[in-house]
Amino acid sequence: YMIAIGSTNNTLALSIDGLHTGMITLREGSFTPLQLLPELESQINTALALSGQGISVTLADDNRLVFTSGDFGRSSEVTVRHGTALETLGFVGNESDLDRTWSARSLSTVRPRPRWAVASS
Repeated sequence: YMIAIGSTNNTLALSIDGLHTGMITLREGSFTPLQLLPELESQINTALALSGQGISVTLADDNRLVFTSGDFGRSSEVTVRHGTALETLGFVGNESDLDRTWSARSLSTVRPRPRWAVASS
């Protein structure tokens, strides 16, 4: 399954632990979900570089994107705000997850609606 990123669906803005990325622009091209992960993670972390915050981008078992903050506890929040890439990535906008615990093991994640389900052969 290939995801096409072009000039009409290549922007995304997030808030990570209260810090805004501003509008980031993804590289144009055709990607498998696994190929798109480092592009997303790199662009988001570059936008957050001066803050010292970071995020990891992975795929869940059901092939949904997972954005995970590197912070723990109540200050850990990830919000996917807006951009032209939302629908392509399976988001509608303003999805958010806040870690409501003080657990050192908790990380906030945002998972879009299933979009990249891959049929098993």
